[in-house]
Amino acid sequence: MTLDNSQIQAFWKCPELWKERYHYKVVPESESQALSFGTRVHNLIECRLRGGGEDIPLENPSLEAEARVLFGAYCQQYPVNDFRVVDVEMVFKIALPGGKHFLTGKLDVLLVDSD
Repeated sequence: MTLDNSQIQAFWKCPELWKERYHYKVVPESESQALSFGTRVHNLIECRLRGGGEDIPLENPSLEAEARVLFGAYCQQYPVNDFRVVDVEMVFKIALPGGKHFLTGKLDVLLVDSD
């Protein structure tokens, strides 16, 4: 069995929630505005670190504008990346003791400090 952090959190919160999401593959019809906003800001920062990439704006113009304002503040705070980006959205898989189960996940960014 392969588990990621989201699955583990869902199971700890409610085993029936885990069963619906990961066994029966039931997904919510829509995602919350907060999740959409956070995902969008994450995407903007990821595109910057990759040096380009897919940039799909949110359908909600006011939420998109808010995400752009936050991203602009991030760029102002960090105008230059003084680090080397090794990888973005790097997937990992670690065997747990016994070798039958695995923990999987994704690192947002792996970087090396330039100092």
